[in-house]
Amino acid sequence: MSATRSFDPTAAIVGVLVVGLLACPGAPLSPPPESSEATPSVLEIDVRSPEADPVGGARVSQGAHSVRTDPRGFVRIAGRVGDALQVDAPGYTTWQGEARHRHQEIVLERSRHLEVHVRSATGAGMEHALVTVFALDANGDVRAELGEWNAHTDSDGTATLQGMPAGPLRVRASRAEHASATRHVGPDDPSVEIELTPACAIGVQVYDPRGNPASGAEVTVVGSGVWPPRAVEADATGHVTFADIPPGVYEVHARRGAEAATARRGIEVEVGRSAYISLRLQQGSRLAGVVTDDADIPIEGAEVVLTETGIALVPRVARTDATGAFRFEGVLPGTYWVRADAAGHVSAQAAIRPEDAAEPLVLKLPRAATITGVVYDQRDRPVAGVTVHWLGEPEAPPPLISSGSLGVTTGPVPPIPIDALAGGSDDDLPQNLGTTLVPTGNSAVTDASGRFVLDGIRPGSGELLAEGSVYASVRSEAIRLAAGDTHEVTMVMPDGHLLSGRVVDNRGFPIGSVPVELRAESEPWARSRMASDDGTFEFRGVRGLAVLIARPPDLPNARVRVEVTYDTEVEIRLETELRSLEMRVYDPEGFPVPDARVELEGLRADTPTQRSGWTETDGTIHIGALPTPPWRVVIDHPDFAPNERLVREDELGVELSTFLLRGGVVYGRVRSAWSHAPIVAEVRLDDAPARTTDADGSYRFERVPLGAHRIVARAEGWLDTALDVDVESATSLDLELREAATLAIEVVDTLGDAAPRCALRLLGALESTATTDETGHAFWSVPDGVYEVHATHPTAGTGTTARVRATRGERTEVRLVLDGRLAAEAEVGPGRFVIGAPVSVIRRGADIVVERTYARTPLRAGDVLLRIEDERVLSAGQARAMLRGPEGDTRPIAIRRSGGERTLRVPNVRFQLPPM
Repeated sequence: MSATRSFDPTAAIVGVLVVGLLACPGAPLSPPPESSEATPSVLEIDVRSPEADPVGGARVSQGAHSVRTDPRGFVRIAGRVGDALQVDAPGYTTWQGEARHRHQEIVLERSRHLEVHVRSATGAGMEHALVTVFALDANGDVRAELGEWNAHTDSDGTATLQGMPAGPLRVRASRAEHASATRHVGPDDPSVEIELTPACAIGVQVYDPRGNPASGAEVTVVGSGVWPPRAVEADATGHVTFADIPPGVYEVHARRGAEAATARRGIEVEVGRSAYISLRLQQGSRLAGVVTDDADIPIEGAEVVLTETGIALVPRVARTDATGAFRFEGVLPGTYWVRADAAGHVSAQAAIRPEDAAEPLVLKLPRAATITGVVYDQRDRPVAGVTVHWLGEPEAPPPLISSGSLGVTTGPVPPIPIDALAGGSDDDLPQNLGTTLVPTGNSAVTDASGRFVLDGIRPGSGELLAEGSVYASVRSEAIRLAAGDTHEVTMVMPDGHLLSGRVVDNRGFPIGSVPVELRAESEPWARSRMASDDGTFEFRGVRGLAVLIARPPDLPNARVRVEVTYDTEVEIRLETELRSLEMRVYDPEGFPVPDARVELEGLRADTPTQRSGWTETDGTIHIGALPTPPWRVVIDHPDFAPNERLVREDELGVELSTFLLRGGVVYGRVRSAWSHAPIVAEVRLDDAPARTTDADGSYRFERVPLGAHRIVARAEGWLDTALDVDVESATSLDLELREAATLAIEVVDTLGDAAPRCALRLLGALESTATTDETGHAFWSVPDGVYEVHATHPTAGTGTTARVRATRGERTEVRLVLDGRLAAEAEVGPGRFVIGAPVSVIRRGADIVVERTYARTPLRAGDVLLRIEDERVLSAGQARAMLRGPEGDTRPIAIRRSGGERTLRVPNVRFQLPPM
């Protein structure tokens, strides 16, 4: 059956009009696609400076055709998307790339010029030396896409190079019959001086195990003047000569098949002289292994690197085959690091002695996470050349082999986090919140479109740091990564500001050549500058809270704290009216104490100072070049108990007398109150760091000041015990712990899903707080009694358990159901990372007190805050603001604890707060 279509007069009229328009000359036609080859296209280009100002007069070239931009920085040029473009402008570096859009904005980097002075060993200018310059990224890697710049020195030994991009540079100078030399040039250095010395040589004779010349052996030299390592094959006589070697210290390796020679290290090569060494090959062993993923599936193409422990400059590299196997021939006895890397996996490394390895080494590479993203500025323009780092949770370094065992770890070995060096108690640390982030080695540089890819990331919590270019560094929100995840991130770099200033003395006169250090809130590491002769200095790209520290060689340090929200100028005033400490140390009988160590710390925030010294034979000590007190002075001698005293300004002018007390000993055992069996526990005496008992429960504190003290013992599954003890010459004290009851809480939402990061409060015979882990569980060790638990979750609501009885030695499990539903994002929300003193504060009555600690810190829950950086604490909001600051910076905080007042120096760390 055919369908009947009715006539639409409106459609007919529209069709007639369209045909008429198309038939008329000059009628608008639909533009062809940009890829059309038949019709020429026009590109519209906007050329801008890094500050978004138009660049007029810039020459835009497409092939042989070029035009200049108008005063607005705008130009039209014939071309199509995908054509190669080049943009040149005075004062800017040349831009080269493809046209990505019909209308495109191109940002030019400001260019710099550099003067290179090449000198001989006598200081005379060296003519006709070749100077080559490479641009570097923030990681110190060469930006190969920019090429290189070359010039020859004139009769004065000077070469001037122009048109290079702003940022760090690598400069190499060379000349015939001289050893080439390379220097790193900072982004603000206008010139560099390079000294070329007459070339030296290293001659190497290689013998095989039978003493015959080892023809074909590969000989490698590396050292202070040769990097990367240089390798040459020995001739028929087993001889190799390395010419054009700069003076310095070197090491030489030789290898042929399964034979290797013991490396010769510490070879000193002097100016104008040559060194000659001989190496003898010996039969090495084979080191074999296999690389698999965490499911035991072999990984093909993984890179395996073998290096000697200690300082190893010549690593060996192998690739795994289809079965994941690798092997190294000619491995000499010793201890080695073996590291494996593969795309999409977390690297793993092991310490091994090949002569003790009876079985092939197995390296398991867990699945890694990947982060992709793009970096923009505040004007939504992509930022190229920015280095993006992943800051993750610190990982313990792998243990070395002991008794034939193998230590393996995943990921790179990170630096020690700063909070690992701080004292204090972990008593109040919530579960999973004591995290300080460290660089993990995962980094990438953004391309021309601002994009980056970070792979091989170990799963866990962390955040991204973007730094470089002319913008202020920025950090992302906290991110939690699971194995195999791919996470997309967009980062916006805020405009940085100029922080400039001058270093002056007490009268306001400038002091030059003083190192100035900057610690900024958004930057994880410090920057340094040398103040010029007139005392001035500059730091660019600064934003937020910052601390400047001037470190003059013969004067006390000076510190200034400033918040940078616009271009800011500061004055760092050095204290030139100096004080000195005159002290004599006596024993309890009044006799002088020689060789006592005296450590002094300035407690003023603006003059952070530390000095130390030893008492003379008459017990006296003089420490000069000190700022105005107060000072904390600690006197320590192995025959006496340590003594600490506070020195104020009104005590100066006379010799201070300090008496050391005889130290007593407190010792004993920690045991069960019921069975008297020994317990491995932590024992703390007053505020001293806790000590772990031996296997038999014994502990010992020596050089304890005589008098009253408080001792606390703590062990998992047992109730804490605290006793007051009056220490005499030797005091024995056994500590008995009573077995605790265990409350195991599981928190779920209304659908039964686990509720991680849920805040819990325990009420009953013991009151305490905790936070559930990733599985929604939390545990308490409590005395016998009846308890109830209140729970609060940021998205899943609240809940309260029924009253439950906890019995000594028993585990009571309680399931708590919240009244709401867990949001999907809450299951993976890691909380947020902040920088400052890792505590939360609240008001209790008239006092501002520490409510909770989140990482290692000298502060404790319950401490009353009196003064921060010499400023009296009046409110909790004021304290929170003053406890912020750049990572690694420290400040004096006066507190009241246990009825006594003391001043602590508290470092800022980056720590994780629970989700709100």
